[in-house]
Parts: sequence; C-alpha cells; structure tokens
Amino acid sequence: MTASTTSPTQLLGYLTFAELAEHGIVGGYLLVNQFARPVEFHCSAPVCPNRTQEILYGPTLRPFLYGEQIGQTLVRQSRLKPKVLLTDEALALGLRSLIDVPLALLRQQGDASDPRQHPDDEVPFDFDDCRLSTSQGFAADQSLIISTLRQLVCGWDVYEPLDRIREAIREAQRAAA
Repeated sequence: MTASTTSPTQLLGYLTFAELAEHGIVGGYLLVNQFARPVEFHCSAPVCPNRTQEILYGPTLRPFLYGEQIGQTLVRQSRLKPKVLLTDEALALGLRSLIDVPLALLRQQGDASDPRQHPDDEVPFDFDDCRLSTSQGFAADQSLIISTLRQLVCGWDVYEPLDRIREAIREAQRAAA
C-alpha cells in the first residue's frame, strides 16, 4: 500500500515484530502521516533460525535477526522514507547503524522504570508521557526525534500504530493458513 502524494518529511515510521510459535519471527513496518493514517505498509515473511545458526551466531543471533535481517529488509524495500522510525523492540536498535533515519525505542506505556536502569548501550529520554531510548552511538538523534514527534503527533496516541501492525501481522498469518 503506497500513497505518492505525501511528503517524506511528513512521515513517521513504525517497526515491530511478532514471534509466532509455529512460524518464527515476523516483522511489520508502517509509515503514517501526521494524521496517523497509513501511507505504506510492509510485512516480512516469517524467519525461523535453524540450530546451526543458533550455534554460530550465539548471543548475537536475535539482534541480527531483528535489526539486520528483518528490520533492514523492511526499511530498504519501502518506497518512502520517514523522518523518524520508532520501534518497541530493543533488539532492533542495532538497525540504526545501517540506515540514515533516526531510530528510537518506544518503551511500553506506563513503564515507570528508572531511566538509569536501561542497558548501557541505550540512552533514555522522554517526550511528553513517552519514554524512549536511542542507541548509545546515536544519542544526538534525540533532538530531531523530539522535534519530529512534536510536529507529527497531534492529538493521537503515539503507541497505537504498533498495535495496528501486530494486528495486521496476525491477520496476514490467518489469511495464509
């Protein structure tokens, strides 16, 4: 689904994942405009690592799958480019070093954890009632992320598009079954 009349400077990207027991990991990528309306959507095929990959990649397997294999593929196949990309999966933060779009981890709503308790490779910050993080090497993205969210998120729930992606993934899996 694509709309060519929307300017890329007016788009916000969302990336999330679903782990499906029988199928593996599926990623979903949604671009929305300033009204939170969908402009472009992509869904990956399920990725299920085999035992050899689990052994060879060790603890780097999941960040590789989420960031490089699934996330990077979805972002690169998109025709349009968002001004900022939000994800709710910390394992995808490594994607930022592979793309030229600021990427932030959007923490669960109501997460009252101490921002100092985030992993060393994350730099937490807040936007209104949202708790976000960037990768350590990309903390400079924070000001652009905040200004973009102020510009684009007007009266709608910044978390809600992630729910739409997860529901679209479930629907696509039901349709494929």
